[in-house]
Amino acid sequence: MKCKNCGGNYKLLELRCPYCETENVAGRFLIMKRTDAIRRFEAEQKEAKKKYVPYVLSKLVNRVILFSFIGIVVMMILSMNALPWYKKDDTGIYNQTMVELHDEGKYMELYYYLDRKDLYGRASYIYTQSALLANTYDDFITRRSMYLSDDANNWSPDYVALVMDDAMKIYAHNIGMYKDYYPENHAQYELYNQRILAFWKGTMMCTGDEVAWLADPESSWHSDKLRELCETLKERRIATYGK
Repeated sequence: MKCKNCGGNYKLLELRCPYCETENVAGRFLIMKRTDAIRRFEAEQKEAKKKYVPYVLSKLVNRVILFSFIGIVVMMILSMNALPWYKKDDTGIYNQTMVELHDEGKYMELYYYLDRKDLYGRASYIYTQSALLANTYDDFITRRSMYLSDDANNWSPDYVALVMDDAMKIYAHNIGMYKDYYPENHAQYELYNQRILAFWKGTMMCTGDEVAWLADPESSWHSDKLRELCETLKERRIATYGK
């Protein structure tokens, strides 16, 4: 920059000539422009930071939520696989209602449910056996009330044999192809067996040997021995109670 007053050379951005102190108007103007530019830049930078920080936080929060959701879903899947009603049974069928009815001891409801959903032959043998045991026990209760009146004089040995047959099947959980022992049905076995034993020993007044024969899975209601036993039980009750 050349001073208009003394002809001295100096830097463009000097406010005055260092030799004669003449004011440098062009330099002052340029400094003002630079200052304004710096201020605008700083203001824009501050504004950008105000927008950028929430944006970053928003992205961070979104990612945290996303990963948390994924984690929850994974945990749910893992926990669901650990629960019995989400496990595949031995036929590969998932059915929460079926398992809940069984675990809650609602065996007749399970029977009707399997029948309504056409799950016999497809559901696990565990649940099919449980349902059929319940149905057989229901038949036993119905026939007992129909065929065994308070007066034993009215008992028909053939009908008594039908009632005893139901009881024998239940005690031996012998209901065809589902006769294997399943630990999952142990509570049901015990419940029904206790009631059957009470029926044999109490209502029918069976001796220990007679109970042992009735409880034997090899015994059959088709045999003459069962009919003879029913005749004996009828006579014993009439002799004891007169009816």
